[in-house]
Amino acid sequence: MVNEYGQLYTIEGVAAAFLMIFTTYIVLSTTAILTPADTHVIDMQLEQLGNDALAMMDTPDPAASTSDLEEYVRNWKNVTFRDDLDSYLNNVTDVADTRPLNFAAYINYRDSGGEIKSKEFYSSPQMTGTDRFVAAHPVTVTRWVYVPYDAGDDIWDHLEYERLTNQVMLLEVTLWRD
Repeated sequence: MVNEYGQLYTIEGVAAAFLMIFTTYIVLSTTAILTPADTHVIDMQLEQLGNDALAMMDTPDPAASTSDLEEYVRNWKNVTFRDDLDSYLNNVTDVADTRPLNFAAYINYRDSGGEIKSKEFYSSPQMTGTDRFVAAHPVTVTRWVYVPYDAGDDIWDHLEYERLTNQVMLLEVTLWRD
């Protein structure tokens, strides 16, 4: 025999089952909230890649007295610099995103009057005019380069520098992905 208490338990069970299914649906369909640390992971990885590439170029060969980076700057070998940095940055294996990294390099120095100046060392063909920040999210990495004065070095022909002293210059590389 069925009484009214049995009907109440049945209705309560159906309502509880519906509530559990609805709660599961809400939990699984919500979007993930990205924190600021999550949104800049790609930029941090790009910055680390750039720093690593410059560090490899700045590590001197045991047989040589200077690093490759110092030689590139002292002798204004911007094409060799471009080729080496491009091979370090774009040497990827088995990666889904194969868009190449573009970069532009600038040398910041103090001229003979004490004013800080910047000279373009290399610029990707994708850069237009004097716009240094073409991409939506450029990343800048820097490296100090010690340049002892030698009248035979090509760098002095490219910079507005007249003193006959050694110079520490800042190589600034801006990286971006199209």
